[in-house]
Amino acid sequence: MSRYLLINSIIIFFPFLGSLILYKYTVKRLNRFFISFLSVGIPFIIWDIVATKRGDWIFNTSYVKSFRVFGLPLEEILFFVTVPYACLFLYEGIKFFVFDTKIKTPSKFFIVSIGLFFILLGFYFIFIPYTSTVFFVTGLTFLMLSLCFVFLLKTVHYYIYIILTSILFLVFNSILTGIPIVSYSKDAILNIRLGTIPLEDFFYNFSMLTLFLGVYELSGRKGSIKEE
Repeated sequence: MSRYLLINSIIIFFPFLGSLILYKYTVKRLNRFFISFLSVGIPFIIWDIVATKRGDWIFNTSYVKSFRVFGLPLEEILFFVTVPYACLFLYEGIKFFVFDTKIKTPSKFFIVSIGLFFILLGFYFIFIPYTSTVFFVTGLTFLMLSLCFVFLLKTVHYYIYIILTSILFLVFNSILTGIPIVSYSKDAILNIRLGTIPLEDFFYNFSMLTLFLGVYELSGRKGSIKEE
């Protein structure tokens, strides 16, 4: 087993075990995960394929299998399944164990302004490919929060989710970039790091997990409306 596959296995182990134990609860939500994966995971995989071909990052062949799909190691594709699934399982746990406290939503103008600011940063760093793309996606994420996913901002569950997943991100991404399993081109990033993690990865993580959660919850809301 490659090290990257081992990391994927560790990430998914407890959520998968929990899903088996809570089978009746989990199976009802699998369709929502698949909708999230199709809506968010597939575009992120396509971005990964393009970025890899562009040379934004490379994968250390010592720690991944030789089998590739459109230039991506199988382990990298599995990453877009194991990480979101584990994080959404964590979110369901947060909703179960933490009493929901409604929070005053930041003004729409404020959220949109943040989104537009990141989009402007994307244009400013247009010749630094990964930096530019990640800022564009972060800007889009804030715009989605202001338009489609505003309900996330009204609950304490979302903020706990972001905090806990950020902590887990620090742990696992430090391993990925520290070994390193993934190495970044100096021309593709700002070369500002926290430990071994590029600054851009923090925005990448926030955007991907927020979009996954937004689609997951939105599809659940639509489902409950149909049932009524």
